[in-house]
Amino acid sequence: MSYTTPIYDRDAADIAAQNSKAFWNVADWARVYNNTTEARDAINSALGITTVTLDALTTPTTADIPTASELNGIPTNIERLRSWLATNAPIADDDFVEIKDDYSAGQSETAPDYIAVNSWEKVIDLIYQIYKSPYTADTPPITGVAVCGEYNLGFE
Repeated sequence: MSYTTPIYDRDAADIAAQNSKAFWNVADWARVYNNTTEARDAINSALGITTVTLDALTTPTTADIPTASELNGIPTNIERLRSWLATNAPIADDDFVEIKDDYSAGQSETAPDYIAVNSWEKVIDLIYQIYKSPYTADTPPITGVAVCGEYNLGFE
């Protein structure tokens, strides 16, 4: 798959209007999981190393009700990637925040809200936009040295 445009502009008005951004569904799950994998692959390609191993997640169907531990798989993968970068190649951006990845089941427990999900997608997008360059450790950009003087016109 390829990187898919993220959604990180959900707000309270979306929730009140109950529009499509107000709900977390199978398409959102698939997009965020795929984008996390694409961001990790972009880092690996750019740096020429294997950085982080992500947990393989099964995309639920519309008939599934994911458990808390299954839902935690998404933010756990994002936080694992973010944490590796925070240690090895920090990104200076106010949106590059730690991702909560330990939600618990139960009515009295905290569940991810639109603000948390916006953060998930924003962090992944920041990573991807930085590391998606076509230049990798194996194919660095071609550069030249300008030379001047008699018979050395142009670039080498």
